[in-house]
Amino acid sequence: MRKYLLLPAQAAVMAAATFVSAILPYMLYGQVDSGVIVKSAQWLQWTLVPLSAGVTAYFLTRRGINRYLCWLLPPAVYTALPWAVTGYAPLAGVMLVTCLTGVVGAAAGEVKNQTDQDK
Repeated sequence: MRKYLLLPAQAAVMAAATFVSAILPYMLYGQVDSGVIVKSAQWLQWTLVPLSAGVTAYFLTRRGINRYLCWLLPPAVYTALPWAVTGYAPLAGVMLVTCLTGVVGAAAGEVKNQTDQDK
């Protein structure tokens, strides 16, 4: 039962990655050149968020949490947080890539768990 406490930790990691990549640029307008903000925000959204989803899904699956639960939370957090804070939906392509990397991470964790059991 204690292992399910890792799901809020995964949500916190994804919320931090989403905040840095999708919400923080809105707060920096006027502080920094807008071209730099847009380029860095898009770069972070396309790399940081999907990578966080894959890595957290992998490690949670390795800890014994159901692989279907592990990949569902990252795209949900990435979608809900910017929408709730800014009122705008995040990039749909990033959300789909986040789903894909979450599925791949959870599948890799499941394969690793099965390989360890066979030994």
